[in-house]
Amino acid sequence: MKENTLDALRKQVISKLDELGVRAQIEDIITKARDDENLSEVDMFRHLEEKGIIANVTRALNLDASQTSNKSGLDTALLRAKQKHLHIRVSKGRGFTEYVTKNKRSSEKLRTSVTFGGRLVHSALVPCTVEPFFNIDLLVPILKGRRGATVADLLKKEEGKVRVTVCVVSMDDKDYPIDSRVMGHCELDYREAIVSSKGYVRKLLQLEQGEPTSTLVPGAIDLTLRVVPALSDPIDKVEYNRQIREEEMARTNKFTNFLNLAKTSWNEFINKSEYFKQRPTKLIAYGEDGLQHCSCEFLKPLKCGRVLRTPKQAAYWVSLLQEDTMSQMLGDVSSRWSSFDTIAAKGSAKNEEKALLLCSFLLGFGLDAYVCYGYDKQNRVHSWVMTLMKNESTAMFWEALNASCYSIYDCPYANIGCVFNDHVIYLNSQDDHSIEKTAFDLGSSDLWMPVHYSKAGGITLHPFPLAKASLDGEEEEELLEDRLRVEIEAFRAEKGLEDTLWDENLEHVLAQALVAYETEACTGQAAPGNMEFQHSVKRMVPIGYTFRGVPMQFKHRSSKRILRQLLEETSTLDIILSGSQNTVLALSAHVNVYPNDLSSTWIMVASRTPK
Repeated sequence: MKENTLDALRKQVISKLDELGVRAQIEDIITKARDDENLSEVDMFRHLEEKGIIANVTRALNLDASQTSNKSGLDTALLRAKQKHLHIRVSKGRGFTEYVTKNKRSSEKLRTSVTFGGRLVHSALVPCTVEPFFNIDLLVPILKGRRGATVADLLKKEEGKVRVTVCVVSMDDKDYPIDSRVMGHCELDYREAIVSSKGYVRKLLQLEQGEPTSTLVPGAIDLTLRVVPALSDPIDKVEYNRQIREEEMARTNKFTNFLNLAKTSWNEFINKSEYFKQRPTKLIAYGEDGLQHCSCEFLKPLKCGRVLRTPKQAAYWVSLLQEDTMSQMLGDVSSRWSSFDTIAAKGSAKNEEKALLLCSFLLGFGLDAYVCYGYDKQNRVHSWVMTLMKNESTAMFWEALNASCYSIYDCPYANIGCVFNDHVIYLNSQDDHSIEKTAFDLGSSDLWMPVHYSKAGGITLHPFPLAKASLDGEEEEELLEDRLRVEIEAFRAEKGLEDTLWDENLEHVLAQALVAYETEACTGQAAPGNMEFQHSVKRMVPIGYTFRGVPMQFKHRSSKRILRQLLEETSTLDIILSGSQNTVLALSAHVNVYPNDLSSTWIMVASRTPK
């Protein structure tokens, strides 16, 4: 019955294509695709779109829709047919000559990331060549078939830039990526494709420097943007240019007004006390474009889609971002704050950037969140996040580095100079700015001096580029355990310990503890199962033997780096070098993969030795 229905449907489709006079054209393109191995499915789709075949079929479906009952099930298909998509294609890079000749290392590869509309896609790791082939395709809906939505509405969507980021990825001797840094990035307003008479725009965009101290020319990217299905009537480019000028003028006027207000407020602030000038404040910050911006500009309420469901999950995800090692090396020179697209592309961030991202996530969840700027108890400048209870001045602090939450009484922070969200900065004008003595009643102008950047209004959520994890946690665990055992055995052999015995049964028991550790780290609550684990270990360790085990957490899956850190810790080094007779070792790994392939890796090294 099902086959008969499919045959009937095929005949109806073929009949409709014959009626439209496009069947022969489709068959011709398919024939060419068979002869040309380099013609991909995307290329076939582009040829169909350029010849107007897709537009003809879409219009035909729309005409038939008025004659079709809503109960036929075609309404959903018609809705999808009306939806416009932006096809983004990055074919290759060009002009990477200077980097290849002056800065290329044999252990480095290139990876390009494209972000737009909350979507993120990475290219495969490719060799560093003058013209590297990235071959990225991304299809993103830009106009959903909602009642009243028109193509003209797309002109008003100011945050519509397609961003391409090229990263240099360092590999270890196992060909595992261990670090990445931004070579360069470029942007293109997707509205240029909407106003193009061709229905698409293709440009060779010069990459902007990713490192503030670099003098190398990073090269260019071949980028194509195409609206599919094609627009029947492209928008007038004159109207688009007028819209762009108005947006730029509005941004300039907004920042100019803020500078004037900030100057007046700052003078009033430091006139209250000569000591206020020494307090840590952040009214202005440099962006990755090298220009000054109000600190509020780096915050916006973010939505996490369906992959991060709670504020705690979002905080834990932010904590798993790699530390930005390049910024640590450059020091004050790297005081620029990266965009969220850049952070998503490279998978790493500075402390301040993590606080900005976490605060934006919490704002998106509807919390009254602020970035705090002050000193920690080691007298270092530090940024963290604060949330306030509604109609109360009770503060909760969130540490972006480890997802921990604190009250004012148990936090690791010493004092606070200012707090800010996406529309206002509050300067702490209290005589004592220590955490314990500070009152967090932001509505009191005697305690906190407000410097407004924009008016507070309704929450507008912005998408953050999150992609579902592509790695398999179990496969990563097995691979990591195998590599670590080989490397530990080699290290023990260098120390004169030739025989290394592994206990698989004990390793199986250790795994349950690692699962509990991850649950506690992710949720902030004690996980059940500790009593069962203790009983299991006792049954695995005979009388007259001693069990020793140490768990450690890592934000990566590099066996080389993990072993190095294990050997730096005295407790784990003693276990690895256990050399008495009848000693057995156990090694267990638990890898949890999160969106954008961030990972939390738990390793437990244990030994069972005679007393």
